[in-house]
Amino acid sequence: MIFVVSHSQSVVADGQLPRKADLVLQFAYHVTWSKGASELVFCAVGSAKFADALEKKVTGKVIQGRKSVVQQGQGGNCNIIVGISTSVRGGNGVLTVSDVSNFAQNGGMIEFVSDNNKVFFEINNQAARSRGVKISSQLLKLAKKVY
Repeated sequence: MIFVVSHSQSVVADGQLPRKADLVLQFAYHVTWSKGASELVFCAVGSAKFADALEKKVTGKVIQGRKSVVQQGQGGNCNIIVGISTSVRGGNGVLTVSDVSNFAQNGGMIEFVSDNNKVFFEINNQAARSRGVKISSQLLKLAKKVY
């Protein structure tokens, strides 16, 4: 499952939400988890706009042989937790993604970074590997910075 967490109270550039949803979808194609499930569930908390953008991107997609599903609310079987304007934590086998400053440096796995209204990402590969999440070399090459 993929878990998306966000706070609607924070100001998020709405124009960046579709790009972030695109990136989350690409992360799912380029990450291998230690645990498997029949579905890849994207759970969205706090930002209905981001959940809608993500749902438009993933509905009907089959990723690594799993049907992709988006739901709002926290769940226990998630593979990716994405925080929009909030930091997130995940256990073993859970990829964490956030746009909070210094998220990757502080133990998160993938951090969205904006530069001149463009969205990029940084990866903390050590944090990912220590929690049983393998990020492909292709994705690592695309990162703005790898820790």
